[in-house]
Amino acid sequence: MKGILRPGLRTLECGSGLSTKIFIEAQCDHIALEDDPRYAFNDPCVIVAPLEGKPPWYAVHPRGPFDVVLIDGPAAAKGGRWGIMRVAEKIIGPNSVVILDDTQRAEEKSLAMELQKAFGLSAKELLPKHPLDAGRHALILFSSRGEPIVRYED
Repeated sequence: MKGILRPGLRTLECGSGLSTKIFIEAQCDHIALEDDPRYAFNDPCVIVAPLEGKPPWYAVHPRGPFDVVLIDGPAAAKGGRWGIMRVAEKIIGPNSVVILDDTQRAEEKSLAMELQKAFGLSAKELLPKHPLDAGRHALILFSSRGEPIVRYED
C-alpha cells in the first residue's frame, strides 16, 4: 500500500492496525474507524465507534468523499462489511480509490462486485506475495472514466 499513498490524500480506513501506521507515515489526512478498543491503533486519527444498524456499520460518519477508502473491517463475526453500502455514496467520490481486503472470501468478493456496479468502477486484483499474507487477496476499485488519483503498484 505504501506505493499508492502520498502526503495530503484524504483517507478513510474501516478497521485499524498496521495499515493505520502506513497511512500516518505517508502523511495522509487520515481517519480510521474501529469498533473494538482492544484493536484500536494508538493514534488520534483513530475513532472508536460502536457498530449500529443492519447490516451493521460504524456509528460515526466522517464527511467524504475520500481519495482512498480501505475496507478492512468490521469483522465477519460482527456482521461483516456490507454496512459500507449504507454510507458509500457519502464517502466514495468520482475519483476515489476503494481497497477491499480479504476478497478471497465469497462475501467480500460479492461486496466488491456490488461496489463496482454501483459506482461504475474498474478493478485490479492484488494477490498475496509474502508468506505473512496467508493467502489473502485484495481488490483496488477505481474510476473507469480515467486514471485513478492514486497510483498502485503490484
